Amino acid sequence: MTGRLGKGKRVMATPSQEEEGGEGSQLGGRDPVEGKRTRSGKEATTSKRMKREPVGQQRSDLLRLGELESETEEEAARATTARASGVWRAGFIKRVHIENFMRHQNFTVDFGPNVTFISGKNGSGKSATLYALQCCLGVRANKMGRGSSFKSFIRRGCNSALVVVTLSNEGEGKEAYKPEVYGSSIIIERRIDVKGASSFAIRDENGRKVAATAWDLRRVLDHMNLLVNNPSVVTTQDTARTFLSNETNDSSRYKLFMDATLLSQVKSNLTGTSLTVDKMKDLLLAKESEVNKKMAELKVAKKRFDHARQIAQHVELESYCENVLVWREVTALSDNLEAITKKLDVSAPRVMEQLKSRLETAMADLGDLESNRKRRILEVQNFTAQGEELQNSVKQSKLALKKLTKQEAAQEKSLEKLKGDLANMQQEKEEMEQVVKENETVDVSGTQSIKDGHKRQIDDAKMREKEVHDELERLQLSMREEKDARGDLNRRLRDKQQAESVLRGKIEDCDRDLQALSSPSRNRGANAAATADMFGQGYSNLLKQIRSSASKFRHPPIGPLGMYLELRDKSWNVAMECAIGGMLGMFILHDEHDFQEFKNCAKRAKMRPPSTVISSFDRGLINVPRNRRPPQGYETVGSALNCTHPSYSHVIWNTLIDNSRIESTILVKNDEEGKRAIFNKEAMPSTRAYTKEGYLCELKGQTQIMRNAVQKRMRPRLSVAGLDRSEQKNEIQAAKGIAEVELESVVSEIRQLKAKLSDRSARCANLEQQIEDRHEKKIQLEEEIRQRYDRLKDELDEAGDGAEDMEAQITAAEVEIANIEQKISKVADMIQQIRTEVETCKAQMEAKQNEMDKIAKQNDAIVSNAQLLDNDVKKAAEQVEKIKDKQNHVRQQISKLKSDLAEHQPIYDSKKEAAEQVCPMGDLEEALKAVEGVLDCALDLRKQEDMAQVEKLLRKLRLNIKEMEKECGNLEELELKFYQCEKEFDQHQKVYVRIREPYELIKESLEDRWGTFESMRRHLQKITSNHFNSNMGKRGHSGQMKFNHKDEKLSISVRMNQGTGKAGSKVKDMKSLSGGERSLSTLNFILALGTECESPFRAADEFDVFMDAVNRKVSLRTLLTFAVDNPHQQMILLTPQDLSQVEEIREEIKGHQDYHQKFIKLIRMPK
Repeated sequence: MTGRLGKGKRVMATPSQEEEGGEGSQLGGRDPVEGKRTRSGKEATTSKRMKREPVGQQRSDLLRLGELESETEEEAARATTARASGVWRAGFIKRVHIENFMRHQNFTVDFGPNVTFISGKNGSGKSATLYALQCCLGVRANKMGRGSSFKSFIRRGCNSALVVVTLSNEGEGKEAYKPEVYGSSIIIERRIDVKGASSFAIRDENGRKVAATAWDLRRVLDHMNLLVNNPSVVTTQDTARTFLSNETNDSSRYKLFMDATLLSQVKSNLTGTSLTVDKMKDLLLAKESEVNKKMAELKVAKKRFDHARQIAQHVELESYCENVLVWREVTALSDNLEAITKKLDVSAPRVMEQLKSRLETAMADLGDLESNRKRRILEVQNFTAQGEELQNSVKQSKLALKKLTKQEAAQEKSLEKLKGDLANMQQEKEEMEQVVKENETVDVSGTQSIKDGHKRQIDDAKMREKEVHDELERLQLSMREEKDARGDLNRRLRDKQQAESVLRGKIEDCDRDLQALSSPSRNRGANAAATADMFGQGYSNLLKQIRSSASKFRHPPIGPLGMYLELRDKSWNVAMECAIGGMLGMFILHDEHDFQEFKNCAKRAKMRPPSTVISSFDRGLINVPRNRRPPQGYETVGSALNCTHPSYSHVIWNTLIDNSRIESTILVKNDEEGKRAIFNKEAMPSTRAYTKEGYLCELKGQTQIMRNAVQKRMRPRLSVAGLDRSEQKNEIQAAKGIAEVELESVVSEIRQLKAKLSDRSARCANLEQQIEDRHEKKIQLEEEIRQRYDRLKDELDEAGDGAEDMEAQITAAEVEIANIEQKISKVADMIQQIRTEVETCKAQMEAKQNEMDKIAKQNDAIVSNAQLLDNDVKKAAEQVEKIKDKQNHVRQQISKLKSDLAEHQPIYDSKKEAAEQVCPMGDLEEALKAVEGVLDCALDLRKQEDMAQVEKLLRKLRLNIKEMEKECGNLEELELKFYQCEKEFDQHQKVYVRIREPYELIKESLEDRWGTFESMRRHLQKITSNHFNSNMGKRGHSGQMKFNHKDEKLSISVRMNQGTGKAGSKVKDMKSLSGGERSLSTLNFILALGTECESPFRAADEFDVFMDAVNRKVSLRTLLTFAVDNPHQQMILLTPQDLSQVEEIREEIKGHQDYHQKFIKLIRMPK
């Protein structure tokens, strides 16, 4: 920590030693002014030894002291490391930096993660740290007790001040605030100027500006629960002096309790809501008065209207006419409702059923097309993968060809160079020989004899070298022939071994089928374990697990499907295996719950879950439309099968139809019939057929596919209906016998091929040895020829004269010519070998390119067909959507009819009810007879002419009544007045109800919230009182809080321990206590208030004011005990007193599990 005190001076305000044993200038470290070490020699020696010694030695010392007896070696090391540094949590204060704030010009202080003491004399500026913390974290100036504006905090003579607070942003879970944005620290800056303006800046751990508004600061504070306005979180100097002196009273204590527990804010909100409810009550009373007034008016109008209705016989007859007309309207509504009901009950279901059938057909067609499209996509992907593989192979071949071409060009260039050198050398030799011949006089006999002797030896060596070369070529040719023969034997051996594996598998399948047929009964039930193993290994154990867990399934699984299917005709066994062989080992499950239980059964059976299909057992048998079935005369897969399941055969049929299209896949006798049926489209809509031999004829768009669908080791597994078991056994045994004979023959051939292969390998080894020997001999002969040339040259050099020198040069030229010719021979051989490899590579490239072209053509055809298929899918989807639109239209019409029914039915009911009120149905006949008597004709309510006569009569009667009403008043006007009053009353009544309902709800909710508030206040009152008594009890005292919520007072009574083991008398007036006892009691009171406050840190200034030495030590012990019991909360304590007693208290709390070496940090302010 550094600070600037005055201009030009920079004073180091060094924190106390953070290791164990250092507490400020009295307890070790450096004195903040003099810079001298004041630590005792013993402590310094211990500290040095702890720094020098490794962690293991320190830990051994601790083990010898018995502090880690219950920990293992590794656990102790981890615990020691964790406790040595403390844990930073989100919301802890790491650093406060201030510039030109109060008395400080440039000042920085770093805090510890647990307890930080800041001590210094009055006027040293320690309280400015707390005010700067409040200022930067958004507390208003008038709430800090040092003025109404922040400009009063600016250092005298300066124009602005800067406060920077660094918050920890570390923690578990969601404690940290946007750690991906801010990192492990959040830096908050606030700058204020003399004009009263201020600005915020929120930065990440690297100083990058992230936000700059007070609203962003509020989000950070709310997330970390930094309640800097709460007096129990930040206890300023003024608050501390007020509560630790005699100035405090019961009302201020109560206010502090409400503010610290945030109950004052809750109470303020509830009080504001109560005022709003009172205003709503006044409005409700006013509206109730209006309703009562309208009710009185309605009663008067009704009375006059009732009086005017008392008319003579004309009025009674008018009433009869009106009754007839009223029932005329009810009858019309009844006829309309009957027509709507008929449409809903008869016409609409019939249309919907037709659309449903069409939709099922369209959906099935769409499903088939989608399946074909998916298969086509897979084929395209397969061809694409093959094409890419071939393309990569061609690319590699091109690279190899390019490399070989370069090598060939280089060798040819080298060959041309060698030929040029040879020609030059031969020309030079001829020139030298010509010179020798021209200048030849008499050859020296000795020189000539030397040349003749060496020439004979050289010619002899060349002849022997040529013989070795010819023999080497012959051996290499023999070696290639042997390798080709050995490769052919290897291919034949692999084919035979593969045939052996197929035959052995076939024999094993026959043994398994014979074992299954030897079981007591091959019924299609869950007990046919041996039969189940025909469709999958381990199925018998799986069926046992399913039977033992049958109660856990909603429906027992069906499977394997092959157990419940049999052939009607044995001749289709191969075709059926090709068509649905993949489905025979599947299981059908009802829903996802049964699927999970099925997986558990497979796990208990120690096998992977077999293939499954989830299909509802409650769905009925699918009705295949006629247009999806092939024409008459074609056998389908479905018609060639029998299902023997006793209960759920329809589930098996539905699964086979959905997944294998057995209803449209046909069976044909041979290829020709299949081509006519599928390729010539004679069996439309079928697009797939299987022959008896297992060949597939399929039409995909415009692509015609004809291939062998029989796979390796495929064997018929379905039983034949009505076939004798002994006959089946005989057939299987016969097939097994044939396979065993074929296997014996194949094994014999394999032995012969292995013997031949061994002989060929021995020959190849012998030839390789001979080739190696000939190579060595050829090299030796070439070396011998070179040495003889060198020896000839040397002897000629020894002979002497110029002619002999020329002869020596000629001889050297001959040697060089021989060497060049050997090199030319080698290079020519290499060129020939490279050309052979080039031709081979070109042939491979051409074959691969042809295959690529073939795949590309097939892929183009499939893509073209896929596009056509996409169009078909699109059309089918449009057809489905069209039918769905029609269904929606019909549903809308049904909904409209239901809406009309729902709309007209109440009208009909109300009209009928009104008609019943005006004229009951029993009185209608009387009214009809009365009107018929006047009109002298029979009336029908459904005939318009009859009702017209009634209306004419009614008009005539009303005219007469009008003339008669001149004396008693107009009946219609009175009726209109009455209905107007009734309507106005109803409107006011509805408004009154609309106001009263929310009022009652808010009032009830407010009463509940007041009750909750009272309950919460009692709960917090109890917790605070218990914590206060507990804190007092830790020092042998006792305390009690008494709340008077009506007068908003909080009184405290304590009983102080007298030190002799006896409790003192109960003290209700805190003023009667000594200053230290009163301060200690108030300190425990403030600690108790902060128990329910989840703020990450707490700060207090001059917490030990008005205390003597004894109570100050007790207060320090209380605070440090509270801190070590709550390691998740950071404490910042400011005091002007000497902290020499901290070391003694530190020793007392060392044994706590959350204590570590840096738990307490002491900072002394510079003078």
